Amino acid sequence: MRSQLLIRPGPNDHRVIEDLLAPGGSGIFRGVRPVVDQLVVDATAVVYRPGLAAVAARAGIPFLVDPMTPFCQVALADDDRWAALPYGSAPAMSIGDLATASARDDLVTRVLSFEVDHGASVVIPPYFYSRSPGDPWFDVSLDLLERTARHMARSDVRLPLLPILCAQLHQFGSPDTWAAGIDRFVRIAGAAAAARVGLFLSPMGEADDTYGNVERLFASALRVRGTGISVIAWGQGVYGPALVAAGLDGYETGIGMRERTDVAAALNRRRPRVVEPPRSRRTPQTIFLQPLGRSLLLSVAEHLLDDLSMRAKLVCDDEFCCADGVQSMRRSRRQHTVRARARYLAELDEMPMHDWRLYRITRDARETVTLTLQANQVLAAAGHPQPLAHQAAEALAQVADRLLEERLSLGA
Repeated sequence: MRSQLLIRPGPNDHRVIEDLLAPGGSGIFRGVRPVVDQLVVDATAVVYRPGLAAVAARAGIPFLVDPMTPFCQVALADDDRWAALPYGSAPAMSIGDLATASARDDLVTRVLSFEVDHGASVVIPPYFYSRSPGDPWFDVSLDLLERTARHMARSDVRLPLLPILCAQLHQFGSPDTWAAGIDRFVRIAGAAAAARVGLFLSPMGEADDTYGNVERLFASALRVRGTGISVIAWGQGVYGPALVAAGLDGYETGIGMRERTDVAAALNRRRPRVVEPPRSRRTPQTIFLQPLGRSLLLSVAEHLLDDLSMRAKLVCDDEFCCADGVQSMRRSRRQHTVRARARYLAELDEMPMHDWRLYRITRDARETVTLTLQANQVLAAAGHPQPLAHQAAEALAQVADRLLEERLSLGA
């Protein structure tokens, strides 16, 4: 089975998704398979920008509605779009609000009905952000998972179930807590007949991630995959391809935005401010540079792509994706981002042995370090004040190299 690329479009990406999923829109696969394997949409998006369920259905791919229930855990502004959802509210929800079985069943019913009514072909149970295996929110999330499975059976909802483990990496990623945390989650997900799970460990994806955090992410992901259940790396656009090369079944990411994950920061940003600071409603413009493994702000990428030496190293050279090179990358940034990610995933899939895939990740990560150092010279010459970090690429190369050595030693 090929690795899965799950794409979460932004608020203004409806046309982009229609273009990518139109016949022949994939480009890199020349119509043989869609460029997106599954489409994930925020719960608020299906209300205010409907139509993507029909686009996914025409393309023949699964459609998922993320209920975004961690927003229950913080107070929101009265006019927040999430608060207006059938199961949303502006006041923060407490553990006490879900103390009774009826309250939990009511939340499950509202979330499940919302997803199904908006065309979801895969059900995501309500889930919350847990800071440790001892966090009461973790117990509630597991109970809601079990209740969702029972409700689906009673209501004859014959759809796949995709439980999400939304948790703090530092606590859940420690081997000392695996038994009480991720092992328990996998056991309950399996009992609920879930064929796969989403692993949403946070925070990760910054360019200065340490070796310890990267190693913890991979060790935890492989611990889950080692149980035999399929695993999707949720919100892991930066490390998604490498996690797939290590043995996971796919990854979920935004398009240019939300390629990194920091749940606690996202919840904090959603809180109303006493004095609301001025903010732009425009989505930051980004462009995905595959050799660097991440999207950069367009203002930064422009400096690099305008330098002829760096352009030759960073330009998309796939004529089916960017026929006009840099001009196509700039003109169709969002489409390029998805196609480039899908192409890289397809190249990994074509390698018959995991050893080769990990070697590719190691090699590319080391090249990313070299390119980043060269890019910083170009940015400094252009007067850009902030150099690009490369610690995460170094850490990824070391982790992938260690995994490769372990596999080779086992094979010997």
